[in-house]
Amino acid sequence: MPQPVLSVQGDRIAGPDGHLVALRGYNIGGWMNMENFLTGYPGTESQHRRILRQVLGPHLRAEGVGVRAAGAGGAALRAARLYAILDFHALPGAQNQHWHSDNGTHRAGFWIYRHFQDRAVHLWEAIAGRFRGNPAVAG
Repeated sequence: MPQPVLSVQGDRIAGPDGHLVALRGYNIGGWMNMENFLTGYPGTESQHRRILRQVLGPHLRAEGVGVRAAGAGGAALRAARLYAILDFHALPGAQNQHWHSDNGTHRAGFWIYRHFQDRAVHLWEAIAGRFRGNPAVAG
């Protein structure tokens, strides 16, 4: 059975037949921002990456590890009749002064420097272009 495309009706989400859909979910984080409460190791993402390079060597990377179900056209999600909701948990340059945005400076550079804002916009444009029309992506 094909994955039904969702739409917004007022403040609710509905399937193509108009019936309301309740989305329940599970957060799988750490794809683009390693956080210590996900990895179990203290420190910011920059510190994690520095240690990983020391241990694994410069040619091995921990980047690109994450959920691939939506990336392959959403086949695995559609087969299980699941939806993905894509979001940024942390923004380039750190959207706040806290450690969980990979912020070693304790300054929210995202709001100060335009190039961080531009990077976020361009990344969202690329993500939107990649997943546009994919019925496995709820938002």
